[in-house]
Amino acid sequence: MLEQAEGAPSPVPLDASHIPTLGDGQTTVLLELRDLQHVNRFAPASGMQFNPDGLNIVFGTNGAGKSGYSRVLKRACRARRSSPVLPDAYADTPGTPSATIVALDEQGNPRLYEWQEGRDADRRLAMVAVYDSHCSEDYITDEGTCDYQPYGLPQLGELTQGLTRLQSSIKQEREAIRLDASPFESLKGAHPVGQIIETLSADTDLDQIRQLGVFNQEHEDRIIEIDQLLANLDLEPQARAKDGLATLTCPQ
Repeated sequence: MLEQAEGAPSPVPLDASHIPTLGDGQTTVLLELRDLQHVNRFAPASGMQFNPDGLNIVFGTNGAGKSGYSRVLKRACRARRSSPVLPDAYADTPGTPSATIVALDEQGNPRLYEWQEGRDADRRLAMVAVYDSHCSEDYITDEGTCDYQPYGLPQLGELTQGLTRLQSSIKQEREAIRLDASPFESLKGAHPVGQIIETLSADTDLDQIRQLGVFNQEHEDRIIEIDQLLANLDLEPQARAKDGLATLTCPQ
């Protein structure tokens, strides 16, 4: 026969309070968490009220008790992850943590639910979803399908996917309009067009480019004049003179 060593932990039989559940299927609306007794270092009869409509925001400085209230609700409402609620370690006679939870029943009337650490909470309270950073690990780090996702969590994933698609689309459009000045290399030079090409960018003045691109009658007349000069220019006498000069200056 095995004997348990002094101070060794004793097994805790599994009961319904250890298992998250969907409750009884009825909507549960919290109204108040009150009459806290032996909960951390809360003063006796501490509590907080909830507005049954809209969003409730609990705020306060560090050590104000925000996490302490959530620990009670996580235990009473059977959150996916919870830890035992501890009494005041500095109390002369630490008692068992307990509280009273007020919620609306199916008829819309307030109903009291007594909660005590170590006892099975009413299954109607299991309809309340308590979610915090510890519970989030089930959705972020652990693999598997979740039976419940807090409101807004799926939309967060869809938002991330949407932003990824938008980023890809912007990248494709940016690559499509990326400026490539290589086709205009032959136009560079010490003239207005060359200067524009040299500094071509997304900030280039389009009106200035349009003005430089205008081909008017003056330009056409100048081209005709150059064509005539080239046609009437006889380069042979000049070539012979230069050839003779090269013959006179170069020793045989």
